[in-house]
Amino acid sequence: MALNAYGAPNSEPPKLLMGMIITPSIFILLSYGISKRFRDWVAGLDLALLTIMHAMRTIGFAFIVMWYYGTVTAIFAFSAGLGDIAVAIMAPFVALALARNKPGALMQAKRLHVVGTLDFFIAVALGASSLGVPADQMGQIDQINIFPLAIIPAMGVPILLALHVLAFLRLRTAGPT
Repeated sequence: MALNAYGAPNSEPPKLLMGMIITPSIFILLSYGISKRFRDWVAGLDLALLTIMHAMRTIGFAFIVMWYYGTVTAIFAFSAGLGDIAVAIMAPFVALALARNKPGALMQAKRLHVVGTLDFFIAVALGASSLGVPADQMGQIDQINIFPLAIIPAMGVPILLALHVLAFLRLRTAGPT
């Protein structure tokens, strides 16, 4: 039996899931603003490591496979899937440039993290609002709220979004781009 722990009627956004996605990032931002010790810790983080972690977003290909099998809608699958794949492909190259202190590496990192964050917001907005989903396909979008697929938005997105936030904070202390 599927557990629809994060689902909500199609007429309203999944508030629990949305809260789970943004809470870690809010906690990081609050901690950064309040604690000098936390700011010092962030300043010591390896930006290349924060960047290479996004290579795991190749999992976005699964959304395209799920579309093929009718599990999610095309608008969600291709916007979320292709965005994830693009970030996943860029991440190793940017991380390598950062590790080697190549000229322009910080600007590349900033761009990658902006694109990655925007991709999350677009995918979450499409998934939560079912924007552009034909009425006969509304049931498909609910599949992403059911275990095991719910692991992606409930755990993967919050962790990777938090890594983006940490990267942006780390970029603040990285010097000129």
